[in-house]
Amino acid sequence: MIDEERKKRLGLIDNVKRLRHKMAYKQAEFAALSTLNSTVKVEKTKSIGYLKRLKERLEFKIATEASSLSAEKDLIRKINEVDAELDGAIKTYKARKKVDLIKGDIEDATKQIEEHEKLIFESNKALDELYTKLRALTGFRGERSGNGGGDRRNGERRQGKPQKQQEISLADIAINTTDKKNNNDVGYGDDITN
Repeated sequence: MIDEERKKRLGLIDNVKRLRHKMAYKQAEFAALSTLNSTVKVEKTKSIGYLKRLKERLEFKIATEASSLSAEKDLIRKINEVDAELDGAIKTYKARKKVDLIKGDIEDATKQIEEHEKLIFESNKALDELYTKLRALTGFRGERSGNGGGDRRNGERRQGKPQKQQEISLADIAINTTDKKNNNDVGYGDDITN
């Protein structure tokens, strides 16, 4: 029972970590695209549908009407201008749509994280109850023998031993540097009698 609850809790924690990583990536992408969209010159562009219809009319006009060479060149220039305007309008639309989608992903990930955190909290409560029942059955009161006892509740940890610093003497450094300068590099299996 305890093992199952712990596995469930660890799975939830892994999901939260994954979601937070995804959300951080999406937030960075959202910030980058938002600044990019804000720096782009905001013009009142015509709608994509209008530009497509205009392009089709001009192409139809070239294909069906008999006109002079200069009139056709003018129509082709207009088509190229409409094409450029249409490309810009499509790019702007796609960028705005992508920002909206990323914003939706961030909101969705936030909701999922909140739900998982609630489930983790409930799992913690269930584990506490299970451990309390286990202690009641075994008579274990949480005291350890041989370590000085001490009441370490509220998440306090035992203090560890301080690490010893590695000491190197100046003589060791001097010997190593002089051996290297004199090419007295003595290795394993070398014949010293030469």
